[in-house]
Amino acid sequence: MRMLRLLALYTEEDGKLFEKAYQMSEEEVERAERKLFAVFHSSPMVLIVTCMRIEIYYESSREFSSECLKRMFSLPLTRKEMEEEKMEGEEAALHLLEFSSGVISPLFGDDTIPFQIRSALNRSRKLGHLSSRLNKLFSLVTPFSRHVHQTFSFQFRDQVLERNVLSLLKDKEKILVIGSGFLARTVSALLLNEGKSVTITLRDKEKVELVPPGAKPVSYDERYEHISGKDAIITATGGLCHVFGDEDEKLFEGILLIDLASPPDLPANLGAIRVNDLTDGMAKKAIVEGVYDLCRSAYAEYLEKLEKEKALLVSEDVAYECLRRMDSTIDSSCIEDKDEFRERLFSSIKNAYIKVISRRKE
Repeated sequence: MRMLRLLALYTEEDGKLFEKAYQMSEEEVERAERKLFAVFHSSPMVLIVTCMRIEIYYESSREFSSECLKRMFSLPLTRKEMEEEKMEGEEAALHLLEFSSGVISPLFGDDTIPFQIRSALNRSRKLGHLSSRLNKLFSLVTPFSRHVHQTFSFQFRDQVLERNVLSLLKDKEKILVIGSGFLARTVSALLLNEGKSVTITLRDKEKVELVPPGAKPVSYDERYEHISGKDAIITATGGLCHVFGDEDEKLFEGILLIDLASPPDLPANLGAIRVNDLTDGMAKKAIVEGVYDLCRSAYAEYLEKLEKEKALLVSEDVAYECLRRMDSTIDSSCIEDKDEFRERLFSSIKNAYIKVISRRKE
């Protein structure tokens, strides 16, 4: 029996692991999904690629190996920093909703994830890789995520984070901040208000307007030259690559390391204090539990909707199957706007099916 399944690869440590996949163009991801669609025996699917995860939701009677995902995205076949998840049925659906809320993201409450999921849905719809059930499940994501962020306040994280960083640096005077984004500038300004000596790195040394008044700007490329003499180093770049390497451990003896980036800026062996160590664990746990309750309610409504729209689901599945069979023909045609053509064709096939069934019932 065909059922919803999830195959996921993810990392919580090494953002560079998925860098190549995350930086693929839309055309490259489309080609990858077409190949996976063939490998998965034309199972309806949605492929999601983020900086820390690759997830594929598919409907099939059989389970597929993660090896095809690893080979498709040039990932190492064995790597201790990479985790694998497999789920099916209700568990897979609940995971999607929980994932969309941002509570299982390294950046707790990340509100960019629904946009990435919606992009994946639109790509699968365009390629004709959807089923009616997958389409309805993924269409829940945007309103569900919006509801979560309206119900719960994720701002507690920023306030607790700032308070704990200042507490850790109470007896530190000379601080190097790696990064010039919003978080790096905010922390630098707070430290300057406390009378600290702050050095901040810039990718582009000309953009001195990004530097809070009183901080010393230096080039990011010269960051190694400014380690000596510092009491603490804070990293907050938001990039995919580590700013210092595994082999740099001896450079930081006696220096407090705080990694506020997600994915992490520093490898685990450097022993940095991570952003999740600086947030309110109890408040976070309460939000996670509340979000999971909302997930279950949303999933129950989804099942109820499927039951009410059985006839419509069949018509949509027929339309999706027709699109799949015609995909290569449409792709190689001279039609100017192929996406619009696919949408019109899908609607036409669905309506034609409903009309034929209605006539038979008369």
